[in-house]
Amino acid sequence: MCMNMAKKASETATVPQIRDFAQAIIKTQTAQIQKLEQLSPSES
Repeated sequence: MCMNMAKKASETATVPQIRDFAQAIIKTQTAQIQKLEQLSPSES
């Protein structure tokens, strides 16, 4: 949910600080998701 909101904000925000903050959220959460995927056992 937060990722969707951040994506929308990064695309539509007119205030640079909000756009930058949204992009930082996306970057951080993407890294966290990738780390969790690495730690999770593979489904086979």
